Amino acid sequence: MVKGTKKQRPKKLGPKKLGPKKLGPKKLGTRKLGTRKNTLFKSDSVVFFDDDLDRNINPFRDRFPKIKSILIPPSWKKSYTQILKGKSDFYYPMMYSKKYKNNRYAQEIVKDMDMANSSHLCDQCNNVTNQGITISQTKKIIKWANEPSTKERAVLFDLDNTLSACNLIMRYQYIEKLEEHAELFEEIAQYISGTIERYDALQLMFFYLRKNGVACKIFTNNGWAKRENDINFQVFLKIMQAFDPKMKEDDIIFGKNNKEQTFKENKDMMKIYKQI
Repeated sequence: MVKGTKKQRPKKLGPKKLGPKKLGPKKLGTRKLGTRKNTLFKSDSVVFFDDDLDRNINPFRDRFPKIKSILIPPSWKKSYTQILKGKSDFYYPMMYSKKYKNNRYAQEIVKDMDMANSSHLCDQCNNVTNQGITISQTKKIIKWANEPSTKERAVLFDLDNTLSACNLIMRYQYIEKLEEHAELFEEIAQYISGTIERYDALQLMFFYLRKNGVACKIFTNNGWAKRENDINFQVFLKIMQAFDPKMKEDDIIFGKNNKEQTFKENKDMMKIYKQI
């Protein structure tokens, strides 16, 4: 032994001492903590998608707790950058028409645009865009729809900035052309979807929802969904049928700017809700 060094004793082999377990959040699969309200589970039977937290999502969570009310991040979170490429929402029609030169609806809107005043594009805003339901989310919805269920299931989709990536803009001269050219309905649906890829994803989502017997409803405050004006309503319905060919008149629910009360007054939806 070298002078000045301590003799080391051999370590005793044996079971390790187990101290108290560290407390922490439980792992819940791949779901992030704090997102339960916005997570779709196979046990959910009625689901509502909307981008307005204060006016629609929170009232539904309070009044109809058995409905899974999922918030789609609002437009101020992120605009539809896939088309805009860093430009403001005002440029959406121009940027879209450049990307999809064969889309006649986009070309018509661009012709009518007034660079000094864009308010005519929408009664409520200046062509606001949003990410809406993403392609990734459509895959999760399809996975949920494919889960076997003994319950009657339904999904309610808000339209503007939820199902669509921008507001549905219609002007009366388009209606006249639509009556002559039915294929324009699909071009309008593609325009409000953002990209063709997202439009295809939404079509596929509706296909699997219907295939699995899930009732699909458009629950919107968009004025074109009002039944009082039958011409406008029929145009609106045909645009929705471009997404979902099985969409019927009763699948369109006008929210009357108070979706909570409108849902309560809808006998068919309340019947489904009471069965949850």
